[in-house]
Amino acid sequence: MDLSMAETLLRGLGSALETEEAEHVDILICGSMAMILQGVISRRTRDIDGAAFISTVNGELVLSKPYPSPAFRRAIERVGSVHNIQKHWLSFQSKTLLDDGLPDGILERAITRDYGSKLTVRLISRYDMILLKMKAAVARGGIDIEDLSAMNTTQEEVSVGFDWCLEQGYPKESLLEVLEKIGHGELAKRFA
Repeated sequence: MDLSMAETLLRGLGSALETEEAEHVDILICGSMAMILQGVISRRTRDIDGAAFISTVNGELVLSKPYPSPAFRRAIERVGSVHNIQKHWLSFQSKTLLDDGLPDGILERAITRDYGSKLTVRLISRYDMILLKMKAAVARGGIDIEDLSAMNTTQEEVSVGFDWCLEQGYPKESLLEVLEKIGHGELAKRFA
């Protein structure tokens, strides 16, 4: 899935939610597609990662695990069927990020887009994506290393990510390896 397809699917989902007369849905989108939709990187990915639902409680935005309603599930499946793609094109496997901990202020930095009157999508900011990608790079490497490299991260950005990952309990040695792999070897030597 590329940028054009993702935009088409999200517009379709907004329309399908209106047809279903579903409740308004507000989703926090993470992963590579959050960066692709913002033009930070340009590559294909297999799905859109929904990390959380967002609601307003006592005037404040609150994150919660995404449990799609039946109407929302039907709308997702309808859009997938129309475009002949997998029915899980909008995935909620990233909901574990809520358990693992998200950076403070993530919603305030998110980029908000509306797709019709029933769908709001909040894209994780570059700042937060660097932090989460560094954490994922320790655990998985591979595509997360590639994404961090493609983002042309600055020393300041990865320094913040390094500190945040340390606070989250990730091993310093593994974080130093990530810095080396994404082209910040000099910084890794200073932190060693």
